[in-house]
Amino acid sequence: MWLAVADAHTDATRHMERLHAVKDADDYCQTLAAYFGWQDSAETLLLRFDWSPTQWDPRTLTRLDGLHQDLLDLGVSSAQQAALPRCRLPEINTLAEAVGLAMVLLGSTLGAQKMHRWVRDRLPEAPVRFFATPVRTSWRDFGAMTERALPTAQQRAAAASAAARTMHAFVSWAETWASGNVQSPIREEVKQVA
Repeated sequence: MWLAVADAHTDATRHMERLHAVKDADDYCQTLAAYFGWQDSAETLLLRFDWSPTQWDPRTLTRLDGLHQDLLDLGVSSAQQAALPRCRLPEINTLAEAVGLAMVLLGSTLGAQKMHRWVRDRLPEAPVRFFATPVRTSWRDFGAMTERALPTAQQRAAAASAAARTMHAFVSWAETWASGNVQSPIREEVKQVA
């Protein structure tokens, strides 16, 4: 069941290199805009669910505030951020499926740590709150929550399927941005930070 998640993760990692091919401040701003479209969609969906039966707070995975501030620092206004296109996520209708989405969000923080170091080395003046913001949950706490939230094999399968579908949606989103097939309203209005 979790094999589909592992396969999707491998695919996501391979395709992320294109999105992370940041050469300068403009590329970095566009990368953050792509992440904004993904992160806003994912966090909004995650917070729609009632997590009280799990005794876990999904807000421990939110990092959108740091991303919003990074974009402001790069000259992208709140209004421009609101106009950015959003990633279309798969249907997530149950708490078990929302656990799969949460797993992807938590896992993405590992990639964020790598990206933080990469940006710091190449664009030392660039804002990196989004990539540097630690989540306020651990894998151990998350694992304990999944034990409570996914007591049946059917629920675990639903979570794994949702995680794989979410990663595939992210890969598609990243590829679309990297190929230039998303019109970004901010491309010409970026401040130079490097």
